[in-house]
Amino acid sequence: MVRYAHLALALSENPQVRNFAATMIRDHSAVNRHALALVQKLHITPQDNPVSRQLSE
Repeated sequence: MVRYAHLALALSENPQVRNFAATMIRDHSAVNRHALALVQKLHITPQDNPVSRQLSE
């Protein structure tokens, strides 16, 4: 999602699209930071699995 939002910011001149893209970047980045902090706090070691590989693609 964040990659597409960056792409929208780079390509679009529409203020509504740019605003939505900026919101997506801000919100999704915050969720990712909070998730990482929780994983570190709980000392969880992420493991590779089919879902994580699919999401990475």
